[in-house]
Amino acid sequence: MRTLLEVRERLRQLYGNYSLFINKAIQLILAFAAFYGISNTIGYFSIISNPVILAGMSLICMLLPVNITVFVAGILMIANLYKLSLVIMGVTAAFLVIMYAFYLSVSPRYAVVLLLVPILFGLKIPYALPLVLGLSCTPLVVFASACGVFVYYLIGAIVTYAGTFGKNPDESMLESVKNFVLAVIKNKEMYITIIIFSVVIILVYAIRRLSVDYAWLIAIGVGLVINFAGFAIGGAVMNVDINYGMLILGSALSLIIAVILNFFVFMVDYSRTKRVQYEDDEYYYYVKAVPKVSVSMEDKQVKKFRHWKEDQRGEEE
Repeated sequence: MRTLLEVRERLRQLYGNYSLFINKAIQLILAFAAFYGISNTIGYFSIISNPVILAGMSLICMLLPVNITVFVAGILMIANLYKLSLVIMGVTAAFLVIMYAFYLSVSPRYAVVLLLVPILFGLKIPYALPLVLGLSCTPLVVFASACGVFVYYLIGAIVTYAGTFGKNPDESMLESVKNFVLAVIKNKEMYITIIIFSVVIILVYAIRRLSVDYAWLIAIGVGLVINFAGFAIGGAVMNVDINYGMLILGSALSLIIAVILNFFVFMVDYSRTKRVQYEDDEYYYYVKAVPKVSVSMEDKQVKKFRHWKEDQRGEEE
């Protein structure tokens, strides 16, 4: 156990010393993954879908705030749709403007989450996210999470409807737009995902903030159960097909990440809990103090011993 604690302390020191470079590297990876995912899914504009162009855009976005990356990803979506249909491009742009206005007014600090949600959906492991967000963020992250889910299903609707848009001679342009909009806003699976993600995030956050022993472990257990049961029951009630294999895989992955997060962020020793009571002129205070589990790093000093012949040579001189 001491070895693990020493590794944890060294990693924390490493991040503390190089946090700027590590954060920028993560931002670069997220930007490229988001841009590549968009181009790979709706890459109708071959020039801007070139991996070299995407890498250059990612490098530029790495030097800017993360919210700029979110904005550039939206522009990339719209630019790709220009080659598909001006109507779909206009409707998608309207959806994105409304979503960005909502997101920026409520939870602009969670731009990373908005980028990460569609990426995890593309990797087929989105169910790993809500538990981790509940442990590491505030409830405001539910809005960024909901926007990320919306973007994923918006892209899905574009892909599904792109092949038939304007192909039916009996369908007017207005009717085509109406059908596309309804395909986006009437997606039951999207609403189930948003609701369950939000419930899990809020419940996990509320439980891990309680002043009870093993609050984080309890929050992890409750989050896993609610996440799995919510999708299983919601899918059955709303008659939506749920990929249970991906749900189980995502739940297992979220458990692993949550345990690692607990080890690095909230490793405490409940056996040494202390309760303190004191007062001032207006209040009585009841304080519960739980010490963190830490280990002091050993300072290793290397001493250099000169050979006796060197000492003898120095005396002769």
